[in-house]
Amino acid sequence: IYEERDELMGQYYLYWLPNNNWSLTAEIDYDRFENASNAADAATIPDEVTTWTLPFSASYFHPSGFYLNTIITYVDQKVERDESLSMLEQGDSDFTLVDISFGYRLPNRMGVLNFGVKNLFNQDFDYQDNSYRTFSDEPYVSPYIPERVVTALATFSF
Repeated sequence: IYEERDELMGQYYLYWLPNNNWSLTAEIDYDRFENASNAADAATIPDEVTTWTLPFSASYFHPSGFYLNTIITYVDQKVERDESLSMLEQGDSDFTLVDISFGYRLPNRMGVLNFGVKNLFNQDFDYQDNSYRTFSDEPYVSPYIPERVVTALATFSF
């Protein structure tokens, strides 16, 4: 079944290494989805979703192997739905998330130990993920989760 949908995505980014220990990143991401068809699945697929994402990150790498990374992400999203067909929410949402991680790179590239916190300040928000774009029954994991998430990761290379 062919359904008419338009998508437009764009990204601008800047990576900067001010010295051997610091890296800075700034991005602007634009994503626009428009569902032009009046299909039977209009109850679950939004008519239009426009998302601006602005992540900024700073990373510090110590020569001993320790590192620290901070990411501040601003998200602005507008979701439009046909209210006569859908009971799902529509509207505007904007929020800012702070993620941090720190860790240690093992000597001789033997691995990495990492501890991180996503959504450090436990920011609550509304966000339409991309699950409506997938053609799968598998669950879709959103890039933003409206509660604090703590992770620990150990990667070893032999």
